[in-house]
Amino acid sequence: MKKLLSLILSIILCLCFAACGAKTEEPFEKGEKLATIFAVSDTHLLSEDLFSPDNQKYVKKAMTADGRAQECDYYLMETMIQQVNEAKPDALIITGDISFNGEVHSHRSVVSFLDRIDKDITVLVIPGNHDFNIDGCRSYYNDTPHGENTVTGPEFCELYADYGYTGALSYDEESHSYIYEINDKVWAVMLDTTLCEYNAEAGLNTAGGAVWEETIEWLRPWLKEAQDKGITVIGFSHHNLAVHNPLFVDSYVMFNAELLSALYKEYGVKLHLSGHMHIQSIAERDGIYDIAQGSLLDYGNRMSTIDVYDNCMEYSRISVGDKQDYTFEVFVNKNIGKRTSQYTEKYGEYAEEVHLLVCQANAYYFDGDYPKIHEMMNQKTKAMKLIKKNEKDSYIFGSENVDQNYLLVK
Repeated sequence: MKKLLSLILSIILCLCFAACGAKTEEPFEKGEKLATIFAVSDTHLLSEDLFSPDNQKYVKKAMTADGRAQECDYYLMETMIQQVNEAKPDALIITGDISFNGEVHSHRSVVSFLDRIDKDITVLVIPGNHDFNIDGCRSYYNDTPHGENTVTGPEFCELYADYGYTGALSYDEESHSYIYEINDKVWAVMLDTTLCEYNAEAGLNTAGGAVWEETIEWLRPWLKEAQDKGITVIGFSHHNLAVHNPLFVDSYVMFNAELLSALYKEYGVKLHLSGHMHIQSIAERDGIYDIAQGSLLDYGNRMSTIDVYDNCMEYSRISVGDKQDYTFEVFVNKNIGKRTSQYTEKYGEYAEEVHLLVCQANAYYFDGDYPKIHEMMNQKTKAMKLIKKNEKDSYIFGSENVDQNYLLVK
């Protein structure tokens, strides 16, 4: 009995010493706040000047097949402006694909919205691959679509003169990139990664993007100056800096991304925001976080918030408006019907239920809500058991249980 008591005491002492020796993460206290920045991507606004609501053949909700609720574009832009004015951040930044398809009228409509933002809030934009030199601009008044003018690169800069294209610290001669001082402690690097200048030469609307060596060399001395002065720099572009999904690499990750990440690493830039994929995702490259923002028009209908402190940056997302239930159904329904025959062949009597669950999980994936996907996977239904057996390696169900809508960068 004494030996047993001695053994128990020894075990207890060992556990106590182990607990005492275990490392516990120190509580982190955020320092002085330097700025609050809101950001949004892929607003894809289609001007009402190009569109007749009584034209049933070209109603907005039938104009995209990628899950966007195009019919909500004006509502979401209007609501976003209201929320920005109420929150009063230091800046609002739009990372490209501002217009539906580069139409002059659509850009003018966007500008009319931005003109309503309080003047003490800095508003900055950069173009996306849908914003200038686009072949195929259309108006939709009659049964036959009519050709409309797109804007050129210089016209884009002129239209958005009050929103980044005047008053910057520096402009790149090789692109429509610039560096803007949010305040004396925070700078925004606004990178034009589009290849739209080459659309006519290529004979197509180029979706991919790049950052050129000349742009890197233009940027280098400014990042050195920021580092020397202790200024926090955040990068913004339309195309992605990092790989977020192996299916979204070509035409999504910018060409020469490794040059930009190396430059960021050299000068201590830790955070970059992009868009383009319409998927909300956080990825890391060479120690730099690239946050690909989901489209404002996709389910979730969110914009990003970045609180910049003197010792960290805190990233999160907030919903715009109250159409999430509706845009969820839009996203799901636009994917229902795709690959129906494959589901029928593979799942038989459970095909419809499996297909619906996959489409719903895909909506959560695009919104970056991975915990919701894992919550779905806990369902004890036959359909979910089949999904876990057959779809576990897909990009939807193979994702880690980590919310893509929050990040603390120390």
